[in-house]
Amino acid sequence: CGGTITGLTHGAINSPGYPGRYPHDRDCTWIVSVPLNMRLQLVFATLRIEHHANCSYDFIQIRDGVNEHSHVLSTICGTPEHLPAPLSTSGPHAWIYFHSDGYENDMGFHVSWLTVPGIPGCGGLLTQARGGFAPPSRTDLQNLVASYEHNLDCEWVVRAPMGERVRLTFASFRLEGSAACFFDYVEVREGSSPDGPLVYRRCGDDLPPSHISRGNELLVHFHSDYSVAHEGFQAHYEIGLC
Repeated sequence: CGGTITGLTHGAINSPGYPGRYPHDRDCTWIVSVPLNMRLQLVFATLRIEHHANCSYDFIQIRDGVNEHSHVLSTICGTPEHLPAPLSTSGPHAWIYFHSDGYENDMGFHVSWLTVPGIPGCGGLLTQARGGFAPPSRTDLQNLVASYEHNLDCEWVVRAPMGERVRLTFASFRLEGSAACFFDYVEVREGSSPDGPLVYRRCGDDLPPSHISRGNELLVHFHSDYSVAHEGFQAHYEIGLC
């Protein structure tokens, strides 16, 4: 019931007890992570979960990211005549949660996943001595203003040789602002894991400070939600002894 799955290009997840009836009072969480520059496509082969109009009893929820705060792709329950359409993440992670209450139960679910190419410009592994990156953008043809795409989770990992460090600077920065940077934001973390030590989370119009990594890797995570979008950011990095 739950777990972390990394390094695979395809796989499948079942409700506990499948193909028998799932047990009562279960909460299972799976986190699936695939390589940078890839994303996940999830396809349901079986779906038989207790029905409720708002899926408040038993349900499976899929989020576009690594935790319970990531954007919800879908919350699903019931036994529909037609299986849900395939779901695709914007980045290399999916958070999958199954809940059952203490009453009715059924066969549950079987969902398979595979990797597909990532959104161009949305993340990647950077190993050159210096370079730059920015989120994918689109141009409003009416106002001729460029802004980043909605519903993105992009991760860039800058990797230096062992013994060297990474200097990260931002040349421009304009994101949707909010209290605690809840909507759109950039996170910088030490190492290459999305759960690595957080250096800072930033949004709004203030240019983030430059940062020199403690080790040989830095991770930059950009998240955008479904609504307001601005020009985005332009980041530069340099690898060296610093």
